[in-house]
Amino acid sequence: MTTARLFVAIDPPEQVRRQITPLCRDLDGARWTRADQLHVTLRFLGTVDAALVGNVVEGLGAIARSPFSLTAAGFGVFPSFRSPKVLWIGLSPAEGLERLHEAVESSVVRSTTLEPDEKRFSPHLTLARLNGARASSVRAWMERRSNFSAGPWEVDGFFLYASTLTPSGAIHRKLETYRLAGAPAEDRRNR
Repeated sequence: MTTARLFVAIDPPEQVRRQITPLCRDLDGARWTRADQLHVTLRFLGTVDAALVGNVVEGLGAIARSPFSLTAAGFGVFPSFRSPKVLWIGLSPAEGLERLHEAVESSVVRSTTLEPDEKRFSPHLTLARLNGARASSVRAWMERRSNFSAGPWEVDGFFLYASTLTPSGAIHRKLETYRLAGAPAEDRRNR
């Protein structure tokens, strides 16, 4: 059986990547995300039977949402400061992003055999994977950059990616591009 490792994401524009990239240094134990790999994951699908990819593509194409703006600001870690494994920058305002996430989640569940994602959606850009970074060092790194923000930028689309794992890291390839052209009239009234 042929499979594909898939995820749905938003890409920050080049000017936001250029603003974020200089942050990615000066923290022992951090493996920084390459600028071209920065993205906001809306839904990680994991390994999907290749026969279902067409269903995913079609389902995501039916999503109708309006463009919205985002600003990157505020840092955090996953899962906690007791054991920091991922360093991230937050995104706000979250409302438009959360609505798009909900639409993507609903589409993926309808168009595949995947179960709903039980993890709470947490809008962020992953800056680094942390391996042995001390919590105190991470906190100090964050405090030195506490006034940083990038954006706002207009989110006018999202993407379906295939991801291939290699010894030197994941390789992401865009399979489909989806433009946010506007929500149906009844959806706009309920905002």
